[in-house]
Amino acid sequence: MVFVQVPYFVPKTTFSANHYPWQKVEIQNSPQMISLLIVPINLSLDSNHLANFINAVYDLKVGDATLSPTWDETSLEQGVAIFELESIGFNWFAAQYFADKMK
Repeated sequence: MVFVQVPYFVPKTTFSANHYPWQKVEIQNSPQMISLLIVPINLSLDSNHLANFINAVYDLKVGDATLSPTWDETSLEQGVAIFELESIGFNWFAAQYFADKMK
């Protein structure tokens, strides 16, 4: 996983509640954190254990709550819809695989 902090001078996006209906509020323009999950082509999707990793992130707790209350409000359909919004590098097979493996 790679984390990239977008510099302040780069134009920022506004995450609309139309695209992210589980958001309770609009997220205004602000520096964004981007996460990239890269799967080696020489390993199968099962061998990468990325579905297990994603599930582990969803299970993270801080005190009595998850790190993000929106995580447990996101349906599999909404999660796959996020993948579909990204036309570059989108792989329907991979998105469907992870959707099938999620809790």
